[in-house]
Formats: sequence, C-alpha cells, structure tokens
Amino acid sequence: MAIIGLTDRGAAFPRIGMLHKGAPKPSENRPGADLKDHFRFASGDAEALQRFAAVYGSKPNNIRVMFYYATASANFDAWQEHHSAGALKHRCDGQRCVLSLLPNGTYSHEPIPCPSIELKRQNPAIDKKHLCRPVGRLKVIIPELQRMAYVLVQTTSINDILELQGNLEAAEALRGDLRGIPFILSRRPRKVSTPGDNGQRARREKWLLSVEPEPQWVALRLASMRQAALPTGGDRLALPAAGASYADPETGEIFVDDAPEPEDEGAAEPDDEANDALIDRFKALREQLRGLGGDVRAIKQAEFAAMTVAQISAENAAMEAQISEIYADIESMETATA
Repeated sequence: MAIIGLTDRGAAFPRIGMLHKGAPKPSENRPGADLKDHFRFASGDAEALQRFAAVYGSKPNNIRVMFYYATASANFDAWQEHHSAGALKHRCDGQRCVLSLLPNGTYSHEPIPCPSIELKRQNPAIDKKHLCRPVGRLKVIIPELQRMAYVLVQTTSINDILELQGNLEAAEALRGDLRGIPFILSRRPRKVSTPGDNGQRARREKWLLSVEPEPQWVALRLASMRQAALPTGGDRLALPAAGASYADPETGEIFVDDAPEPEDEGAAEPDDEANDALIDRFKALREQLRGLGGDVRAIKQAEFAAMTVAQISAENAAMEAQISEIYADIESMETATA
C-alpha cells in the first residue's frame, strides 16, 4: 500500500546536475552574474562533469537534449513561488496555492488564496522579495552523459517560461509524444520589454532559453509528413491529358505525356502496354520522391524523348533505391524515438 505523500508520488528519475544561466553566487544573498551566451553545468558527479566538458567545453550552448516523458507538462512545470530563509513559503498558480508552509513546519496541500494578492492589495509598493515570483523547471536528458538521470534547467524569467512552454507544446502537437525526439537546448539573444528606472518600459537584449527539435530529425519528419499528405487511391491527382505538357517553374523540367520513344534496339513500341506501365511507374516514382524531399533530377522534353526502355528502367531503379534509403532513415529515426 502507498503512504500518502511519500510513496504515491509517481515514478521519478534521479537528478544528476543542473544547467545554470548564471555564474556561482558570490554570496548567499546575491545571484551570480548572467552568463548570457552560454550555460554553466554543475554536478556532484565527477564523471558527469568530465563527460559534459569533453563534449561542450567551458562555454556550453546548443546542448543536445531529450525528454523522459510524453507531454510538455510532465517535462516542464512552472509555478509562482515564495522562498524565504531557505524555505518554500508557498507555491501557487498566481491565484490559489497548491502548497503552503504551516506554522508547525509542515506543508499543506489545501487550496487557499495566494497570500501575495492580499499583500499587494494592502501595499502596492511592497518589495518584491515578500511576494511570490515565477519559477520554471525543465527536466532534460543529456545523451552524452549516458545516465538514466535528468539535468534540471531552472529559470525565473517570464520570457523563458513563455518560450519553453510554447516550444514544447508545439512539438507535442506535431507528434503527440516528446519522448525520443532529439532537441537542441540553447540560449539566444532577443529584444524584450523590461521595466525601466523611470517607470517606463524599454526594450533590452536578453539571452533567453529555447528548445527545438534537431534539424536532421525535422528534415525526416517533414519528409514523412509530405508523404503522408500525398493523395492515394481514388483521390490521386490526375496526370496531364495525352499530348499536354507541363513544366516545373523552379527547375524548368518539361514533360510531354505522349513523348515518343526513340527508334533504337531497346525501345518499345508506343502502344506497348509494358512500355506504358514503365512510363507510368517513372512518373509515379518522381512524384513520390518529390513528396519525400528527395533528389529529383530535372529532365527536359528532348532528353526524355531520347530515353530507351533500358534507360527508363535504370532511372526507376535509382529512384526506388533513393526512396528506400529515405524510408530506412525515417524508420530508424522513428524507432529511436519510440
């Protein structure tokens, strides 16, 4: 049986380290200087520190990460929190508390109004240190560490929280499951609106967090999406009518549907059913390869008219091989992300 509050909290991997946006604190009450264009990896595990430094060096950025859990909410949580004297006073959603420190030193999960709301109502000029503030916590896997343990990325920036939440929700909507997708966690400069000393807001450069899928995975995913979106069966796009010509505006590629075969030993008769099937296969393979983002060689009308049956067959075989390689890459990536 579960012990309420102890053994009923669900599965959780151990934490092996943290990625900080700032330098170490010079004192307990002073935060470290913002590192701007890189992170600082801290860990009590000497092997993890060594592995990380070997890959990312002394100023790490653009870090390869993955996620343990399927949803954005399971990998990233953000709350309003008030910390004082080394203790969490309360955690809330900005309106109601989900965790509150009681006078006897224990915590209560009973929902109550956020104390900061009343404090601000009573004193609009109150020092922010007496109020709760946003805290976002992102749990990531760093594959190079080769450990079943997560690295915590913590931020108190509203802009970071907005960015990470949007990034993860978009990736989740694309695939439905974040597990296994290779991501890049980075800090990037952006102009954001911040309060000024005179009470007016000004735009300043801040190095914000972002997380996006790796370009290689995106390329394969887009190819898969293009292929899935191609019409099939009765919905198939009609080919040009006999005698009609069409051209690719980007490559200048031109086809004439009834282009004659040359009169040579390998050519088939124009009314040969096998020849018609071969040409239909040729056109279908080119459309499929385009949909997958493959390399489709531009062929002019004259070149197509001069091709023999053997040459068309060779083109078909080359396209089939390229399509097979693309599908193998997609399957390999999908297997890795399953």
